[in-house]
Amino acid sequence: MDIFTLNNMQRTGLSDNYVSVVSKNDPPECGITIPGDSLPSYGGDQNWFHEIAVSAMYPEIERRDFGSVTRNGCTLIAATDFILYVLKYHAEITSEKIITDDIASMDLYTYAERVMLWKKKYFEVLFSGLDNIQMQNGFNSFFKDHGIKLKCKASLFRLFDRAAVEKYLKNNIPVILSLRSNNPSGNRSLDFFTQEELLSGAAVSNKKCSINHTVNITGIIRDKNRIWLEISSWGRKYYIDCAEFRAKCIQFNSMLYFSYK
Repeated sequence: MDIFTLNNMQRTGLSDNYVSVVSKNDPPECGITIPGDSLPSYGGDQNWFHEIAVSAMYPEIERRDFGSVTRNGCTLIAATDFILYVLKYHAEITSEKIITDDIASMDLYTYAERVMLWKKKYFEVLFSGLDNIQMQNGFNSFFKDHGIKLKCKASLFRLFDRAAVEKYLKNNIPVILSLRSNNPSGNRSLDFFTQEELLSGAAVSNKKCSINHTVNITGIIRDKNRIWLEISSWGRKYYIDCAEFRAKCIQFNSMLYFSYK
């Protein structure tokens, strides 16, 4: 029995191990480790790409390329993690062997290589993050180049659809979600709860997120009073109160939609 069932909650979410990056297998010349602790991550983190820390990995690439990931790379990280997960667990969408790594224990060096390759070819991050149209175009170019039977659609006028999120999750597909403030002059932060805070019934969290960010939804949690979005952000698992998300964030064009060709 999982931790949520034990606490009278219900989870709808991804059924396989999510992207998890470790630093223990990195070659010594790369000069970077995952900050914070020695635990495997839950998805990627743009902060790993701080220009000074990673310049030793790719001396032929200008430092500003890594700096742009650190400053504005949340959409790039979300796209990379989506691709890694879907290609690993949905072999039916392509005849090519694009991903052979175990994404549940990926070394940081390999992960960084994928991020920088796909940044250069499909998801170029310059002076600002990618909007949903740019993400749509990048995904569709990637799918075309690799013979992947998927199509991405940014729905400019469609409101956030929790039923669609649940449908993707039940089909073992992550959901890319944009967090954008609907009140620039008001409170522009969301509480990002840890699992411990969620289970304890904490009213507020210790982690705040500026509402100008992109995350991947990996689950939906229900209890008697609240609905939570389980997300991957900054290499960790967090939970957003769905009611707070609806109250503070723009609801239209907040998620990307994927369909089979």
